[in-house]
This record gives sequence, structure tokens and C-alpha cells, in this order.
Amino acid sequence: MHWRIKACLSIVLTLAAAPAFAAAPPKPPAQGPMAWAYPAAAKERPVIAGKPSQLYTVPGSALKVPQSRLDDPWAVIDWLPSEHPPAPDVVIHGRKPNVYACGLCHMVNGEGGSGVPSLAGLSRNYIAEQARAFASGTRSSTFFLRDAMNMTTVAQAAHVDEIAAAAAYYSRMPYRPWIRVVEAARVPKTEPSYWGWRNAVAGSGTEPIGMRVIEIAEDPVRVMLADPHLGFVAYVPPGAIARGQALAARGVPGQPPCSACHGAGLKGADAAPPLAGRSPTYLARQLWDFHTGARHNTAAAPMQPIAAGLDAPHIVDLVAYLASLKR
Repeated sequence: MHWRIKACLSIVLTLAAAPAFAAAPPKPPAQGPMAWAYPAAAKERPVIAGKPSQLYTVPGSALKVPQSRLDDPWAVIDWLPSEHPPAPDVVIHGRKPNVYACGLCHMVNGEGGSGVPSLAGLSRNYIAEQARAFASGTRSSTFFLRDAMNMTTVAQAAHVDEIAAAAAYYSRMPYRPWIRVVEAARVPKTEPSYWGWRNAVAGSGTEPIGMRVIEIAEDPVRVMLADPHLGFVAYVPPGAIARGQALAARGVPGQPPCSACHGAGLKGADAAPPLAGRSPTYLARQLWDFHTGARHNTAAAPMQPIAAGLDAPHIVDLVAYLASLKR
């Protein structure tokens, strides 16, 4: 299995457990209405089934790489380097032992993955500010990770110039549609991966969606290979997009509408990141992290009373609408 997916599709490696000097965040709900956002990880690390001599590629790329190359955690595969500016070393290679390459999780194009934030289109200052929050322990997550490769570890080990280089690079990358949102009463049956995202179970049929978001790869193998041209489909309950639109427009009682901070079309503003077209799983976890206080840096303060006024169905509707917007 491609190491980037091992690392980043653990769902929000950028939302890893708090550092040793900070209080441990509450564990995510194992049962209940928000359990869909925190799938219980499988016990074994999955791999791409293939022969040692087999070569892998993605459409449009001249590269052909063996399994051993896919598993190298210090050399992110840049399948289509002509499609973006030269990536800094911290994005492709990182620095041993703890500054893992940014592209492992966020991809070279900055699009991220299921539950993993896209950095493309964020401002340089915002990216750097979040790295500082991870390093200080004021940004963590209610999502529990088994793996030590997480943003707290990376941010604490990274040099100022490495954070600056990554922030400058990703802020130049244009965000493009990466999530396809589909309203559906029934969805493919899925199972949690080792790293906490969901895989469709081939040949197992469908099941009622209930009040959940089910976000899966458009093509599991191509996504595991970090194909920069293929993203995810997010299934949401019927009517969720319209309900979420109404909620975003009016806001929760006593609080402003989303556009007051996140700008017209929810495409971002000076002090707030864009929400339009982002992973609904990631957005849901952020709302829950604000709700639980796992994100408690100064910049998170305006979101905490808003998240406190959202219950689980509200979160499903809101993230369905946000993810459906065109950036």
C-alpha cells in the first residue's frame, strides 16, 4: 500500500493526538450518532496485492515504480511534476526522523484525502498558524490514531523554514473539485480501514445511509497510489444539502451565518479558511473538535460556541452542503 495513504488516510493525520505535555483529548464516540465519522480501525495494515516485480503507474504519468518504491516513506512519488511548481524538499522527502513529507498525507497537489485536509488554496499565514497550533498542543483531535506519524509530531520537529516552505508552496496550488457529493437513501456497504477511513466492500450490496456521510474512494487502487487526478465520492442523506444550505445561511441561534467569517460562497476570507468543496468527513471532525474543545487555540474561539449549538444531524446536513459547493 502506498505509504502516503498509510499515513494520510488515517484520517486527519493533521488532527493527531495531543503532545505529551498536553492533556489527552477525549476519545471519539464508539457508538451513537457521530460514530460514522470515527470508523473503528481494522487490525492489520492493508497492502496493494501484487508481485514484487510488478510495476505501478497512474494514467498520464511516464513513471513506473515497484512495490518497494511505493512503500518508501521518505520519497513521495510525484507522478505528474509538470502540473505544479517545483515542490520543496519538505513536501517530497521530509527530514528524518520525525518531519514526514507533507505529500504523504496532503499529496503533492495539496488535495489531501478522505478526512485529510486539503492545503491547496489555503493562505500561507493560515497554514503556518495551524502548524504552530499543533506544535503548541492547542490543536489536536478527538480522533484516536495508532500511528506516531501525525501533525503534532511533525510540527514539533519541523524547522521554521520548512514550515514556511511548505506553506508557501501549498498556498500557490489552486484547489480543484476533489469530492463528488451524491444524495442517496442507500449506499455501498463499507468497512473501516486500519487507518480510519472507509472502504467499499466489493460484492456486498448496499445498506440504508441513515444520518451519516459515507465517503469512499472513486477508485480504491488509484487513490491508494496517490493519483492526483482522482478523488472521492461522498454519499449524504436525501435532502441534506438543502437543509445544510438553510442552516449555513441562518446560523445557529445567537451566532452569525457561516458567510460572516468564511466569506461569500464560503470560499474563505482573511481570518477564516475556505469550506466550499472540502471533505465532509474532515469538516465533520473539525466541528466535533471545536465542540469537544480539542481545538482550542485563539483562532478556534469563534467556532466553539457555534459548534456547541450543532447536534449530530445538523453536522451531517451542514457538511453535506459545504462539500457540495464548487470552489
